[in-house]
Amino acid sequence: MMLEKDPLVNSIWKTVGFYSVGELLVFFIFTLVYSFPPSFFCLFLGVQAGFHLIMVWYLISYRDFFFIVETKKKLDRVNTANKITLFRITMTPVLLFLILGTTRHRVLPVLLPLLLLTFLSDVADGYISRINHERTFMGQILDSSGDYLMVGLIAVFYRVLKLLPGWLFLLILLRLIFNPLCMMILFWVRKKLEPNTTIGGKITIASMMGLFIPELLRLVFPGITLLCSYIEIFAAAILGLSLVDKGVYFVKKLRGPAATPPGV
Repeated sequence: MMLEKDPLVNSIWKTVGFYSVGELLVFFIFTLVYSFPPSFFCLFLGVQAGFHLIMVWYLISYRDFFFIVETKKKLDRVNTANKITLFRITMTPVLLFLILGTTRHRVLPVLLPLLLLTFLSDVADGYISRINHERTFMGQILDSSGDYLMVGLIAVFYRVLKLLPGWLFLLILLRLIFNPLCMMILFWVRKKLEPNTTIGGKITIASMMGLFIPELLRLVFPGITLLCSYIEIFAAAILGLSLVDKGVYFVKKLRGPAATPPGV
């Protein structure tokens, strides 16, 4: 079948293209309302275009991953749950540039609701995939990637607001980069891609989200600064143990047998 006649490829282009145009228009409105400089908007335009093109390339290159996990049935279009997950991921450039804009512009009234919306989308895609029995292999990969991107964005947000110390911010970024890097190595070397997270990974994400709450409350209640320092040390210990956990996990996978191609 010709590539341009593949209904799944067309669905991927339409889905990502729709989000790309919509998010571009939204950010253009923010540019006018908050008087972002033209250079800032142009930089956003370049980053957004590159990010979305990479997304399309990845989704089309690995379109065989669009299959129902339980039945192994391949999809001929991007299903509803995956569309919601893709919305969360494609919002990354918008959220990132709004976070960067907080240093000179009062964008918190629109940034916070958008962050909340992306959090709700994380709940919605999982719920829909379960009730419709349309949990896909690609959806698992995208959902995990979306979680890491969201935690990374919040970490950047907190660092911009100077709520996170530099050393802890770098440790969080190291942990977020380490997982996808190991997955890529695993896929290239063993042709095996397993998006399932370890217990240590789940605890790590939960600890980071738990850290973010008191750090934000410190803006209102300065008296909990000492408590936040202890929480930061605890979170750092969890992150360190998680790096070891992930390292052991991927070493075991690298030594294991080659995987059967997805969907077979």
